[in-house]
Amino acid sequence: MRKILNLALSLCLVIGIFPMMGVSGVHAASVTGTAGDLTYTYEDGTITISGEGAVVDNFCTVARKMTEDIRENATSVVIESGVTSIGVSAFTYFPNLSSVTIASSVKTISSYAFFGCSKLKSISIPSAMKTIGKYAFSDYTKVELPDTMQAIEDGSYIKAQVVTLSVKEKYKAAFKVLTLINKERTAKGLSKLKMDKELLATSMVRAREVALYFSHTRPSGLSVTTASEKIAEENVAMGQTTPTKLLSSLMGSEKSKAKILDGDYVSVGIGATKIGDYCYWTMLFGTEKATKAKKADYSDNTEDKTVTISLTSKVLSPKAVGSTSMSVGNKQGITLGFDNGHATVETGVTGLSFKSSDKTVATVSKKGKVKAKAAGSATIKIFVDNYSKAAAKLKLTIS
Repeated sequence: MRKILNLALSLCLVIGIFPMMGVSGVHAASVTGTAGDLTYTYEDGTITISGEGAVVDNFCTVARKMTEDIRENATSVVIESGVTSIGVSAFTYFPNLSSVTIASSVKTISSYAFFGCSKLKSISIPSAMKTIGKYAFSDYTKVELPDTMQAIEDGSYIKAQVVTLSVKEKYKAAFKVLTLINKERTAKGLSKLKMDKELLATSMVRAREVALYFSHTRPSGLSVTTASEKIAEENVAMGQTTPTKLLSSLMGSEKSKAKILDGDYVSVGIGATKIGDYCYWTMLFGTEKATKAKKADYSDNTEDKTVTISLTSKVLSPKAVGSTSMSVGNKQGITLGFDNGHATVETGVTGLSFKSSDKTVATVSKKGKVKAKAAGSATIKIFVDNYSKAAAKLKLTIS
């Protein structure tokens, strides 16, 4: 009798153990739920997001049916058409996630969206994507970007175009400005600012950016603070031909003067450039101890430099650069420039398209060469490939 009981007990234990063993390492049961405006399903290792709207931040926390077991076992994520964005930390640290499919309706992937997914080796980003937040993916993942997306200093990406400018960087003038600033500060009993290497380099970038868009917003449409984490505040100016004239102008502005004489600042970067006929200046103030930039290590130079411009924001004012009057038989080259409110800055832009409103009057080649064919008027439209909104028009009169 005892042997029979022991055998029965053993059978019960075996029957009880094997189903439990079967759960470990296999996919969780199918689930369906909602989070925000979207519906999610999980089945056979695949999470599918459908509907119209955004995947919410911290999706797996908000979606109550997305258990830890699902996080552990999910191998693929499919974002269907109608979804517009993927929120912060939506799919962070999915250990077995190896495949992500994103519909072209998605325009934004937020920071940390797929961070820490060690088995996600590659992902293809749709061409319609506008922004990808910093650390959206880990170094494990090779991100295949469309040509229209450009990297920003903070590690994020935006839909943008890189343009070139011929820039004279005036380091001698920059260090002279530092001397004048410190003269004003010591007169008020404040400590001297030190030129910081990173802020100096960034200020030279900003001094060419303000040539295209005279603002504390960058031509990329982003905040100035995305250029460096060290930036606490900024002064910008244009037109002043000497350091003395610059400082006189800034000290005449209460807001600019307050930044120069702020006792919280200990470091600075000063940008001084000449582009075309205009001088452009920036001051970037910092609260961190400076990594000192030595004057002897820098010299004035003139080189082609790049600026990243947004293809989606409306911060820039594109303008066609070329003559508006031509004689029949004559030719000219035209290009795209930007009006900063004081001057039109000519740029070198790759990926431009040109279109004539009347080819019987004037034709234009793929490289922007215009030929006057007959007397009359025609409009040449210039725009960045794949983004006709970033366009300018040149109205021609042919005689």
